[in-house]
Amino acid sequence: MNLKKEKYLCCIFGGIIGIVSFIAIYGIKILNPTYDEWIFNQNGDMVQHQIGWMFFRNSDWSFPLGIIDGLSETETVTCVVTDCLPLFAIFFKLFSPLLPETFQYFGIWALICYIMQGVLSAAILRKLTSNTLFSLVGTIFFTTFSAVIERFYHHDTLMAHWLILLAVFSFVYQNRKWKYRITPIIIWLVNGMLAVMIHSYFLPMIYMVMLGYIIVDVFENKKYLRPVTTFLSTTVCSVATMYVIGGFADSGSMSGGGLGIFSANLNAFFNSFGDSKFLKPLNITGQQKEGYGYLGLGVILLCIIAIMLILYHTENKNGKLTENIKGFIKAHKIKITAISVIIISSMYFAVFPRVTLNGRVLYTINYPDKIHDLLSIFRASGRFIWVTDYFIILIALFILSRLRKSAPKTIMSVLLFCIGVQLLDFSEYIKQTRNKFTTDMTYSLSSEFKSFNSITDSKKEFIFIPPRNSLMPPHKDLYEFAYYSSENDMQMSTFYLARNDNERLSKYISNQLELLEKNEINENAVYVFYDKTMISDKLDNIETYDFERYTLLTAK
Repeated sequence: MNLKKEKYLCCIFGGIIGIVSFIAIYGIKILNPTYDEWIFNQNGDMVQHQIGWMFFRNSDWSFPLGIIDGLSETETVTCVVTDCLPLFAIFFKLFSPLLPETFQYFGIWALICYIMQGVLSAAILRKLTSNTLFSLVGTIFFTTFSAVIERFYHHDTLMAHWLILLAVFSFVYQNRKWKYRITPIIIWLVNGMLAVMIHSYFLPMIYMVMLGYIIVDVFENKKYLRPVTTFLSTTVCSVATMYVIGGFADSGSMSGGGLGIFSANLNAFFNSFGDSKFLKPLNITGQQKEGYGYLGLGVILLCIIAIMLILYHTENKNGKLTENIKGFIKAHKIKITAISVIIISSMYFAVFPRVTLNGRVLYTINYPDKIHDLLSIFRASGRFIWVTDYFIILIALFILSRLRKSAPKTIMSVLLFCIGVQLLDFSEYIKQTRNKFTTDMTYSLSSEFKSFNSITDSKKEFIFIPPRNSLMPPHKDLYEFAYYSSENDMQMSTFYLARNDNERLSKYISNQLELLEKNEINENAVYVFYDKTMISDKLDNIETYDFERYTLLTAK
């Protein structure tokens, strides 16, 4: 078979493996774009994403393109801070008049992520191993990677691990002779733009891999213009894309609290958080599941076997293990340095500033305020460990493939054994996930909303007055009010966003209470009080409606 055709077929079959993996894990029910009950039954951040899409779809077009109307009186809301996947939100809004009234694209999005995961991992492995069968079998490690599965429970946009793989693809194919010299630069800048339109956390990960790419270009290939052009064009296009979709339109701070709390534990590669059939969960500190990087028992065994085999092979080459290792490092020192820099940068930002092992804090760095605020833009830093995860898997598979020539059947048997262990390790987790997403679900608002129509008749807005010493009602309530508002053409005074402007929110609440104290009530609003004692005694000509968790107040 033609070598070029074989490489393309490898990628196609990699995509098919991605499709099969998706169906095996999630089924096909969630692919129905009119079936959104599975989202609202999760009662987590995915609900925030769908609500964001619903309001964005009903908003007038404006610039920046991602502006959302009706979700907050205190700040500018965009697709970026609702995590409603700007790439898809803007695209599908173009066709909104043609779409059914109920429409969700997150099921389709997940399928695309698995296809891309399969295609790119197959392409990378084909380059590293020069063997199609080996590459396709190895692809299964990537399409069943637990960190991707886990993200669909919470942050669906963070399933786009294929953005990391696209960066690795550029790194692995760095010395390929492209038809057009500008092609590798375009791949990098498109990757950066996609990261911005999907989830900005992938952007630093792309730059981590790019750093290794630049090292190889400068010190091994002796190229200087391409790395500079790559970095600048990617940065300019990413910033421009962020501006166009509204990433800089939000009034709230880009920094968030919790740097170090959402880091990765040093046990991350072995901590299954209960998702393993064999390995028990390990202790952590804070909310370190954001640093979920469990490799899987199959990959752990693969790494151990690969190390043992390479040591055995190297020692038996001429009986001088140390000299052979030194010779290998010397011959490939630039690439080894580049990969080391990628892994070190990934690990550093994932585990610092609070280095932890199990339940112990080993070391804490106190950054200067400006550096702390800058790093806090990506406060859930534990996610950066995914870069190291993928390099560990790729290095182990690369080592195994290099030994395949001396014992092809044995090496393939080892690979299949490790794949089997990996699938068995995740079997209960996959079964649990499949049962969750293939079960028929229905969704309805809480019982109190049945009486809302008479209360909200002719009203245009919900104004929330949360409990004392709080700035926001419970998320579950906000989700339900937002759902009701979207269905009944009403607005919200506030909503749960990726970054809320707490200062403005506090001023808004104080201002509303002052107006009510003056008996100045908004006749078009329904006030939602979570503490009835905060309702001013000076108010007259009002109606109040008591519910279990809150009291509604309107003008008569």
